[in-house]
Amino acid sequence: PLLLSSAVPMGVADLLRKSGLLYSERPAGLLRKGGRFSPKNADDTINQGGRPILKQFFKRFKPFNTKTNHGATSVCPVRDNKKAIVTFIADDGIYHSCVKYNEFFRQYGLKGTAALITDWVEKHYAYGDSGSPPDGANGAYCGTWKEWRELIDQGQMDIANHSFNHRDFAGIDPAVEPDELEKQINGARSTLLTKLKGIKVIGMVSPYNTKNAKAEAVIRQHHYAERSGVEGDNPLDPDDTAWYALNYRTADSGKSAGVMNAWVDDAIAGGRWCIEMWHGVDGEGWYPPSGETCGRHLAYLAGRLNDVWNATYNEAIQYIHERQNATVSVQNKAGRTDYTIKLTLPPEYKQFSYPLTLKTLLHEDWTGKATVIQDGKTRHAEPVIEGDNKYLIYNAVPNKGDIKIRRE
Repeated sequence: PLLLSSAVPMGVADLLRKSGLLYSERPAGLLRKGGRFSPKNADDTINQGGRPILKQFFKRFKPFNTKTNHGATSVCPVRDNKKAIVTFIADDGIYHSCVKYNEFFRQYGLKGTAALITDWVEKHYAYGDSGSPPDGANGAYCGTWKEWRELIDQGQMDIANHSFNHRDFAGIDPAVEPDELEKQINGARSTLLTKLKGIKVIGMVSPYNTKNAKAEAVIRQHHYAERSGVEGDNPLDPDDTAWYALNYRTADSGKSAGVMNAWVDDAIAGGRWCIEMWHGVDGEGWYPPSGETCGRHLAYLAGRLNDVWNATYNEAIQYIHERQNATVSVQNKAGRTDYTIKLTLPPEYKQFSYPLTLKTLLHEDWTGKATVIQDGKTRHAEPVIEGDNKYLIYNAVPNKGDIKIRRE
């Protein structure tokens, strides 16, 4: 198989992987904002006959050799080298339902995100300033800032921005209401950062999953992702357009646990990022499923954690953006057992510090465990075997100094 140690278009990498010609995942730094590559053009090139030629070429010439290429390192598409991502978002910040979710998360070792509407927290209720809920919705308590502080400090949930008071962004005309989008988007984000000090607010969840171009421009000022796409999953490598129209799976009273469990299976089979959109349960919120249905589904998700990374919205945003923009390089290769790896991010991502999962090819003669040292912290790792090759899979934080790997 071929080791790709330099940038290649995403479409080419995908096809090479499916063809069995690519041993490792796509190296970091290939899908930067405004990047040079066009996956569509890359796919066209392969489809016009490149793939058979490549197969013939690799039958005769195998440039990959663990004796010379050992130490080559890439970033895994999913944390801990898993196959898919599942993210649970509770829209509208319905407090008592989120307390129930949090209990399930603690029980099953899961995490989720509460998408808060700041004015509704201030007024302790949901569904609009008039208090009239839309069809299928039931008014619900949205908590106090003190209650949210205590809930998120338990460590199972983080926070996303769901606007000031849940107005439909697509219906806001800046010519008529020049300051409204700023209030709904950046104003709400500022309130979250002020009321819940120390949190990150990097993801937007647009009310009704709609927006217009003016709203998107405001969202892009301080958010790295936004959900307003369509029913379905997301690629593990969203491009710049997809980052601001993320898709979702709607959990409502018409869905059984079996239907929701199939979302998890589909994400694993397709290597995708599934964002589940919940509201409330047990009579709270918009078309709420039962708590029993939620619990059965989350129990199923917990049973698939060998293949799925259950990431919060913030965690998934950070990991994928870091992977897409990181540079990983081998600084030193001493003999067959010592490597020094450098992992860096550009300055515009200085607020990100989420660990990335790296995958380093080991020399074929490597035996025993490894010690991984970064930023004064030491971890121990057991090599894994994939095909004929040995790899070390471990987590490291960008811009936290060199990563030193030693055989024990």
